[in-house]
Amino acid sequence: MTPILAVFVAGTRELLRSRVYLNLLAGGFLLVFGAWVFAELAPDQADEILIDVGLAFLSLMTAVLAGVLGIVTVTRDIETREVHSVVARPVPRATFVVGRFLTLAALVLVSNLVLGLVLSGLLLTVGADGAGRLWFAAQFASGEGIIVAAVAVMFGVASSSTTSALFVGGTFLLSRLLPTFAALIESDRFGALGSQVATVMYTVLPQLFRFDLSAWVRGETAADPAAWAMSLLYAAVYVGAMLALATLRFARRELR
Repeated sequence: MTPILAVFVAGTRELLRSRVYLNLLAGGFLLVFGAWVFAELAPDQADEILIDVGLAFLSLMTAVLAGVLGIVTVTRDIETREVHSVVARPVPRATFVVGRFLTLAALVLVSNLVLGLVLSGLLLTVGADGAGRLWFAAQFASGEGIIVAAVAVMFGVASSSTTSALFVGGTFLLSRLLPTFAALIESDRFGALGSQVATVMYTVLPQLFRFDLSAWVRGETAADPAAWAMSLLYAAVYVGAMLALATLRFARRELR
């Protein structure tokens, strides 16, 4: 654990000082306040707009932050040979993979904590209830960002930054369409072969929709702790699979 902790601390310190992270966090603040502006344009539905748009923007920002930082920190360390200082020691390459992932996960949690507090405060300014539920939903959305971070590490350890960005972005966009895939599969509109392909995609791609609690925040659905626990378990299993695959891919990569 000591080498993993060292990689985690060094990576976190480095990213906290970087302009990339600060710029992304500033963009998150702008998006959250943008949701408040939209809400002010429709006073009769201000609370619903702020909840829906605010959580959507926060979710997008979380995924972008996790994906960009994951690609930047992993591929940069490999391409600039900084990773040699880690793997040259008697330390498994999995140490680098896990350490970098923990850095990304921590930054996602911190960012959502701050942005969630801001979003909840803005909900109070429009005179609506549910600030506590909104903050909880914002933290729960961290699961989406953590999964995206694991996907970014998996692609980043063995691909160029451009290729990684394309695959991570494509994975995120397709994952957002999974509810539509599920509806089409149930209606059998793909045909036999198409349904099989869609089913494979539904199984392999991360089910990011599990971490959207906007309907619960609006009071349209009841609290479901069992479903939330299953979503967290799903995130843990998916992240574990991505990190295992990342370790295998990194082990086969020749460092020059």
